[in-house]
Amino acid sequence: MRLLEIELSFLPGLVDDQTPNLIMQAHRWEDFEGLAFLYGVDTTSIKHPAKCLEGHILDHAKLKLRKAKFQAFKRAWTLADRSQQSMLASSAVSHSRSRL
Repeated sequence: MRLLEIELSFLPGLVDDQTPNLIMQAHRWEDFEGLAFLYGVDTTSIKHPAKCLEGHILDHAKLKLRKAKFQAFKRAWTLADRSQQSMLASSAVSHSRSRL
């Protein structure tokens, strides 16, 4: 587990202003799906916000980390499920804001 902590320690540097919005969308997705049928919205063609969050973080990692660090981070990040990724990203947002 220590190895994952080291690899995920890059996360606060990978969040930006859009990250909290993606986290909130992921949390509200089930509510949206529950109401979508009332308005005739087909949610099957909409990408799940948690997948967007995962890709958003990985895109930032690819741009900001060297190849070996990116591969290690990607391996650790993709081991986490959607809810864990959301919690980790929320913690990273809080940590990155406290440094300001």
